Amino acid sequence: GCCVHMRNTTSTGCDERPSPSRPFLTVMVDRRHGSCVSVGAALVAVTLAVTMSLRPGLLRAHVEPFFSFLVSPLALADEPAVWSSREQCVEALTTPRNAGRRDRERVRLGTWNLANFPRDTDVQWLACIIAWTGADVLAVQELTQEEPHQGLLNALDGFVPGSAWRMRADACNGHRVGFVWNKARVTLSQWNVVADLNAAFEHTSDPCGHHLRPGLMALATWEKQPTKQLHGVADTGAGDPATAVDGSFSAWLVSIHLDSGKGNKDADNRARVVSAMAKALAKVQYASRGPNRTAVNLQQNDTQRQHKDELQPTVVLGDFNTMGRRQPMTTPAMELAAATQMLAEQGLVLVPPRRNPCSHFYRAGRGSFALLDHIVVSKSLVEAAAVRSKRLSVHTSGLCSLNQCDAQNGLFPTANVVKSLSDHCPQLLDLSITQQAVWHEQ
Repeated sequence: GCCVHMRNTTSTGCDERPSPSRPFLTVMVDRRHGSCVSVGAALVAVTLAVTMSLRPGLLRAHVEPFFSFLVSPLALADEPAVWSSREQCVEALTTPRNAGRRDRERVRLGTWNLANFPRDTDVQWLACIIAWTGADVLAVQELTQEEPHQGLLNALDGFVPGSAWRMRADACNGHRVGFVWNKARVTLSQWNVVADLNAAFEHTSDPCGHHLRPGLMALATWEKQPTKQLHGVADTGAGDPATAVDGSFSAWLVSIHLDSGKGNKDADNRARVVSAMAKALAKVQYASRGPNRTAVNLQQNDTQRQHKDELQPTVVLGDFNTMGRRQPMTTPAMELAAATQMLAEQGLVLVPPRRNPCSHFYRAGRGSFALLDHIVVSKSLVEAAAVRSKRLSVHTSGLCSLNQCDAQNGLFPTANVVKSLSDHCPQLLDLSITQQAVWHEQ
């Protein structure tokens, strides 16, 4: 007699003993028999073996994607440790089994609202988690300072050997948007502030007007690198690696943070920005093309002149604050559906989460989860990359995935994460890209 329950559960006739290697599990020892059976990876292995022998086709179509995520050290063992404390994160990141897990090329993007960074932030823990995600570039929001935080960059360089981390934010007061990126993997250039992504800009002519935020846009270029191990980086299951070929891959990246609140003005501000997003981005992209600058061109000749309203391959990442409105009553799901439709009409695809559709922990009452943060990809990039829609999905990390977007199940404690890191969760996206369309010969 042995039973394994999640933390905060009870069971008659069992004594709870925390498992040191599984901080999110509690091993229950039956007092009647005094014995315990260790369960976990063995059960998964047996399930996979039986399924493969009986229904291999079913495994490939439905079971394999789930279990490949479930049995990875990140999902089953080490991810809870990473989010439990700074010390456990460092131990998990540096353990030999997680060194050099990625030995193929891929383009990994992410977004994370850092909640008043660096105020009250455990910078070392934050750096460890960013390194753990394996992101090449992370769009970040709620930065309280414009200048790069050298402590964060130094910690990242220490956690990711051979890296050269950089940071940049807009010049507004209050909450800023920006990027954190590994220059050894990706180059960011042609920086632009997208003033029209501030809903008040039309009336104030101030990119930072009414305490709202503009977008920050840069051209990201991944140079082809020799296939090698990326030490200290774990596979999050966020998607398939990009094809390693000669050349480079480029796309515009945009970090945004839309108006927060459920009032009519707040919701109207968000809708105004979303409904004209492609036009605002294309205008700045067009203006950025000088005589000596090469914009992103995947399926057209580089000498072709871009139309001023033509959106180039673009990825928008950030906090869209899709929280609905009070009157007339609009649920978050209704606002998200409307935003998805408006973006689609502009040639933009809001990429859905693969599972666990939430990105923010709301602390009022007993707490709840909401989906506020999103990644949007231009259709031109999707079509050029020949990425099938069912393969393009966002991976939700952190306390959102550990709690399965349910604040009532008590699977994973949130207080320490919210206090030391953020009440938002990282959203990650890998692009699986065909070499003919995206990678350019040098």
